[in-house]
Amino acid sequence: MNSPSGTRSFSQASSANQPSQFAPPFLLLCFLVLCGAAANATVVLDPLAEPSTTQFGYAVASMGDINGDGVPDFAVGAPFQDGDFVSTDPGFGLPANVGKVFVIDGATLAVLSVMNDPDFELIQPQHFGGQLGAVISVSPDINGDGVADLIAGVPQYIVNPESKTTKAILGGKALVFSGKDGARLLALSDPTAEEDGRCGAAVAALGDVNGDGTVDFAVGVPGKDIGGEEGIANVGLVYIFSGKTGALLRTLNDPPRGGDEAGAGFGSALANAGDTNGDGVTDVLIGAPGEGRAYLFNGKTGALLLSIVSPVHETVPSFGYAVAGGQDFNRDRKPDLVIGAPLQNSFAGAAYVFDGTSGALITKLKSPTPQTFARFGASVLASTDMTGDRRADIIVGAPDQNVNGFNSAGEAFVFDGQRGRVRQTLMSETPQAHAGFGTAFTSALFPGKITATAVIGVPYQDANAEGKAHLQLGQIEIPQ
Repeated sequence: MNSPSGTRSFSQASSANQPSQFAPPFLLLCFLVLCGAAANATVVLDPLAEPSTTQFGYAVASMGDINGDGVPDFAVGAPFQDGDFVSTDPGFGLPANVGKVFVIDGATLAVLSVMNDPDFELIQPQHFGGQLGAVISVSPDINGDGVADLIAGVPQYIVNPESKTTKAILGGKALVFSGKDGARLLALSDPTAEEDGRCGAAVAALGDVNGDGTVDFAVGVPGKDIGGEEGIANVGLVYIFSGKTGALLRTLNDPPRGGDEAGAGFGSALANAGDTNGDGVTDVLIGAPGEGRAYLFNGKTGALLLSIVSPVHETVPSFGYAVAGGQDFNRDRKPDLVIGAPLQNSFAGAAYVFDGTSGALITKLKSPTPQTFARFGASVLASTDMTGDRRADIIVGAPDQNVNGFNSAGEAFVFDGQRGRVRQTLMSETPQAHAGFGTAFTSALFPGKITATAVIGVPYQDANAEGKAHLQLGQIEIPQ
């Protein structure tokens, strides 16, 4: 947690509309190409370093080509960035852990725009923010400017902070931003916000589920109680919101199991599954790791298509902690599903690939170097071809993997999605204990290459910036 102190010198408008303010320190200190015989990764540090943790790289997403230079750009979440304006309460300084999302130029690594929580772009009484950027998902253009847009979760947000009757600590929310300039487009809130509901703990951009010509959004609320205070605790639910108006379209609920769904965390993980049933609309994959299950819902109707249970007994449930979809791994021309279970096998972890139509298990993905507590499967990505075989691949993160004597330095592994074979092992060029390499990742096709390249988040990396040491500043790495 950051200690709120001091005052930022830039204005409210400049933080969103004049990214050039970041260019001198960023270009000088915060992005570099590592040199040496074994060094072959570009490293990007948080462009707005703070005295303590910002966790830049906790979430990463490819935005496509935002500025028209032919090179893919990236959105990077830094959920522990402090606010820019001091609290109205004397002595409290800047609100802590407000969060930001930076859009990074894939060619120059300059900051193209910054996405901020508008509630903290003015002096106000709150002491803690909602961790904007803890989760992000890129959507096709929703505002007609020809550029992809982005939804970001703010799961720790305090709803109605000044109200004695409706205040909801950790009620959460989600915000949709313009990819072109970082302007806020929509605010998506829980219509019945409750304490510790954590609306926005997971987000996903879907297809057009209601036929109005604009893509829509799924927002997870995994801490939601069902039936109020006397009901079932922490079951969770998922809201589907209109991308055109922000209106609530429908609610997806954890299928009832006679009370056993308590603590399910339904909505802890979300993914656009692609169109698995051929109705022309993308479907929704939802993780409920507290009960060791994942569910596939029809995007068009909201009907349940598949209920997938962990293939093995779990002492500590975690199947569904991470989910991904949208790629065909068994060559049946239908998208399949990837589900992570990072606490299986004494927290060594596992991941599984399922047929997106039948729910049948295609293959189990295993770490080539299994370690207790590595949490293999804490993050998963269904990617386009990364290995040159013209087939979709899978990245699986093990953010607590020990590497070269560094505890919890983290690794990520690229798998052949059809056979489950490891094709690449990715690790930091500068492994560091407890750095969390592989906490998040994306992939993108750079000019001159025929396969996609991974972009890896390392949110707990300590670093030096502006002549000072920063704990858990965070970074992203782009292997060359």
